[in-house]
Amino acid sequence: MHRTALVQPNYRRARDTGAWMVNPPIGLAYIAAVLEKEGLGVEIIDANADNLSPKEVAGIIGEEFDIVGISLMTPAHGYAIELLKNLPKKAIKVAGGPHATGYPEVFLKAGYDAVILGEGEYTMLEIAKGKPFGDIKGIAYRKGNKMYRNQPRELCNPDKIPFPARHMLKNNGVDLPYVSTATKYRPWSPIFTSRGCPFNCYYCNKSIFGHGFRPRSPGNVVAEIEELVAKYHVKEIDVYDDCFNFDLKRAERILDLISERGIKVHIRFSNGIRVDKITESLLKKMKKAGCEYIAYGVESGNQGILNSIPKGITLDMVRKAVRLTKKQGIHVTCFFIGKMLYTYPGTATPEEVEEMYKKAHNEFYFRPKYVIKQILKIRNVEQIKIMLRGFKAIMYTQRLRSE
Repeated sequence: MHRTALVQPNYRRARDTGAWMVNPPIGLAYIAAVLEKEGLGVEIIDANADNLSPKEVAGIIGEEFDIVGISLMTPAHGYAIELLKNLPKKAIKVAGGPHATGYPEVFLKAGYDAVILGEGEYTMLEIAKGKPFGDIKGIAYRKGNKMYRNQPRELCNPDKIPFPARHMLKNNGVDLPYVSTATKYRPWSPIFTSRGCPFNCYYCNKSIFGHGFRPRSPGNVVAEIEELVAKYHVKEIDVYDDCFNFDLKRAERILDLISERGIKVHIRFSNGIRVDKITESLLKKMKKAGCEYIAYGVESGNQGILNSIPKGITLDMVRKAVRLTKKQGIHVTCFFIGKMLYTYPGTATPEEVEEMYKKAHNEFYFRPKYVIKQILKIRNVEQIKIMLRGFKAIMYTQRLRSE
């Protein structure tokens, strides 16, 4: 049996701005929960929350851990490689997450022993138990100078995974330094009620949870919410699903259970849900259960672009969803795709798109009517802090796009 360190890399958000969100690494907490349930030694090192350099993380790991797993998105590529250089030679080094799943050969060539492809819970469990790499589904691995890619692992039933090991995170992962972009109430926690999305939008990465929709049962979801409220005193739940409202009957049952059991919690759907799956009945149940914020994934105000993505929605659906949401007194936000690294010939250049973005950004956020409206919403000191955090994020974004 091995002792495993799970590393969340430092994305420098807290250090650079003090404004952007620092999310608890729930993915690592899920993996840790699976290993802990099997009686294996495991710890989470959150370099993002603690603002740690690769050398500092390596110093914590020292000789105490013989397996090191790091889960990363693209901005942490360099961090993962630098960490590798500072780790003891005897440690088994494993990379995972969206970026490593997309480019396993890059990490193997750099010196990682294995790359987890897709979901990590049960793949990491087999690695921690010492199973030979050649017998583990869902990994790419290096043996000498040769690289191998094994068969994919079957996607798991999310109901069978233990709740995330939040007790391994700073402040149980429900308070500072963890904060979402517009967290209003603390303690708070993100939650995944499902995995995967069956839609085929070109811009979306589904390398971890896949293209199918794998829901947790309403009872399982609400049991975790009850634990968060009772054990961790959580006041706000942020639903991070890719497609919470894909199955309307299931979504409504979750909301009904929250209401029926008298669970007092503020709910935010902050990851963007689909407008084509919105009904007045669903919104009424959301409001009754404690929902006060919904973000919709709109992506573009041009129907031709929506068709070409293909998003599978119409602008009329967007208008209807926003209108119905406001009718219930729920705050609504819409997400749009705004940064372009390349374009098709004959269309706007990336530089032109950036200029259009900055113009739209300024005209929206600095309208006197909008500013006054936000000020009139202030009810307490916490809301002032949220507003200042949002202002800092806006200014930081403006500075980045001007460089």
